[in-house]
Parts: sequence; structure tokens; C-alpha cells
Amino acid sequence: MLVSCWALGSFVYRQSLSIWIELTRKEITSVTSKTYGAKALNLIEISLDLAPGNASYWFERGRLLSRMGYSDSGVLKSNWEKDYRRSMVRSPSQDLPLLKLANMCAVGQPPSNDSNFDVCQRLYQATFVRNSTYGYAHYKYGNYLYKQSRLCEHRDSELVAEMCREYGVGIKLMSAGLKIADMAKKSYSNCLRLADNYAIARVLKPFTSQQWEWMGLGLGRKGDVFWVDSWPEVSLDLTEAQGSRNDYIALARGLERSHSLKSSAKVLKYYLIKHPKDFKVWESLIRFMDRHRTIFSENEIVMAMSKAATVKGSDLSANLILGKIACRAGHADLLKSFFSKAKLLGPKNSKVFVAIGSCHEYLKKYEVAIEFYKKAIILDLDNAELYVKLGRAYASIKKYQEAAEQLERALVLNPKHLGAKLTLKQMGIH
Repeated sequence: MLVSCWALGSFVYRQSLSIWIELTRKEITSVTSKTYGAKALNLIEISLDLAPGNASYWFERGRLLSRMGYSDSGVLKSNWEKDYRRSMVRSPSQDLPLLKLANMCAVGQPPSNDSNFDVCQRLYQATFVRNSTYGYAHYKYGNYLYKQSRLCEHRDSELVAEMCREYGVGIKLMSAGLKIADMAKKSYSNCLRLADNYAIARVLKPFTSQQWEWMGLGLGRKGDVFWVDSWPEVSLDLTEAQGSRNDYIALARGLERSHSLKSSAKVLKYYLIKHPKDFKVWESLIRFMDRHRTIFSENEIVMAMSKAATVKGSDLSANLILGKIACRAGHADLLKSFFSKAKLLGPKNSKVFVAIGSCHEYLKKYEVAIEFYKKAIILDLDNAELYVKLGRAYASIKKYQEAAEQLERALVLNPKHLGAKLTLKQMGIH
């Protein structure tokens, strides 16, 4: 009995709403001026209050405004009706038409605080009434709020907060298959550009390493003072999100890209305080310090490398990595220590001799590099890349005949090796 009453009530509601809209349409048809259109506009507004998610009511509202002469209103363009009808054909569900109307409103509406701004908001909100999980609609609404916030004379912090919130919801709802990377990047950039503090921007809630990098990029561009104020909340968010090492590395990379170098190092060091045995992050920190040696003392770099060595002192690849970094940094004692240990751990591993040879080549000790490349080739005779390295080392000391022989051997093993072909061409041999 209860279900029957509900069904009857629903039927009566739909019928009464249909009659209401029909009366409204008759009023619209008879409109000849702005004065007489006010009554019809009031009726259609009541209809929208009753069913805000119905695209056809919004269409009637636009048609009414057109008849009243508001041809350059925010929602109205010369091709407005044609675009709307085309959208209806493409998407009978009416989700797309509502978003289409909202986007057209957003494009045509200049930044202001008048009622037209409210109309565009209501159109987006009507889209959410029909489908609250429509991620792209949330993203477009965020774009509209960004436009309003950025260009209005007096920036409203609540509007900026709503913008960031819509961006965050949109990113999470949009399918990964939609290639949302560019939209997500724009969302982070826009939100952080206008946010007065991190409390507003944190509603984005990064959930991938790429998003943490964009967060770092945006935070770094806000300046050191903004970062210092934000760090307690940022570190808390990373902890609560159970961020992996990749999230910390990504955040540091974003800060580095924005030239906030000390902040970038701080993120990596913070992670290492909690995870001192994570060699991958030690490697990231050391490489970062090596790239920016002007702001780190030699002692800081040596200390970091020594601590990293204690984490994986008996690991071959770790010693090779540290040896290569020490070579680039010019730390003779450290590179000798790491490479000596690597030779003990992998006496018959060609990678050890290649790494040592590459280091000597970097230091322009070509004769020594040649000897190590030869040892590597003995252990790995079918590796074309090794012959190329040996050939280039010979070419560096102008032993072109020996260089050509090694490069031709590389091409026998790999006829498509571009490095070998390029080096021969540089030597004038085709």
C-alpha cells in the first residue's frame, strides 16, 4: 500500500510539473518585450527549482532570454540553439547538454559578481544533480571558478577554495583512460597559483607520484616563505597517505624544477630519517646534491655517500652507482674505494670494468680507459656497445685506424647501431 501511494505521488508530481512547464512555454511564446517576459522568466525559474537537472528547462530559459533581447547574455551566443540541439542528438541522457550549456555560459560570461555568474554556477550544479560522479564536469566547473577568481578585482578566498575542491573531485572521478594528465597538471597549477595557503590547496589530495610532483612544482613557485609555512601540513599529508618513496622523490623533483633546492633536499632527508635503509632515496639525494654542488659543501656530499655505502656496502650495483657519482664529483679516494669493492664483488662482471673505464674516460685518462674496456670485452665478446666505447676512446687519442676496427666489429654484431655509424661518420668514414 505504501509503495502504491509513493508511485501515485510520483506520477502526480511528474504530471503537475509537465503542466507547469507547458504553461511556462505558452508564456514564453507570447513574450514580445522584456517587461512581459519577467512573468515567464519567474515561471521557468520555479521549474528549475523543481527539477534543476533537466536540460530542456535550461534550454527554455535561454530561449526566453533570447526573445527578451538578451542576445549577448552569458549563456547566449548566435549559434547557441543549434549547438544545444546537436548536443541533445549526441547525448540523449542530457548530461552532455547541461555541461555544454554550462561551458557556453562560462565562455561568454566576463568575470563579475552579478546574477549571470550565479546562472553559470547553477548550470554546473544542475549537471551534478543529474550525475554527481561526472568528473569532467567538476573539472570544467573548476576552470570556470579559476577564471572568475583570477580576473575579478577582489579575490574571494572561499571561491578559490571551492575551485580547488572541484579540481580535486574532478581528478579523482575522471577515468585514467581519458588521458587526464594535462587536465590534472592544469588543476594543480591553477589551484596553487591562487591559493593563499596550503590548507586550501591540500583538498587536491594527490594520490599518484606524478601529482605529488605537480604539487611540489606549485609549492616551490610560491616561494620559500610559503613552503616553510606549508611543510608541517605537507609532511602530515604524505604520512597519512602512506606515501611511497616514489611520492617523496616526486615531490622533491617538483620542488627542484621550481628551483626550490633546499626544500627539495629537505623532503628527501625527511624520508631518510624515517627510512634510513632505503638506498634508492639515498641515491636520489646524492645525485641531487651532485647536480647542485654550488649549494652543498664537499663534506655534506661525502657524508651522504658514506652513509649510503653503509646501507648496501656488499651490493655490487650500489657500489657501481656510488663509484660513478664519486667520479663525477671528483672524489678520488671514494671512487677508488667503491670501484675496488665492486671488483671484489664482481671480478668477472663486465659492468664493473665498463664503469671504471667510463670513469677514466670522463677524467680524460683515455689510455687507462682503453685497458678497462678491453677487459670488459674479454668477459662479454658479443656486446656491440663495448666495441663502440673502445672505438670512441681510441678516436679520442687520434688512433683512428684502431677506432675504425672496433666500430666495424660493433656493426658486425649490430648492423643498426646508430652510435657506431655516427662515430664513423664523424671520423670521415662512411
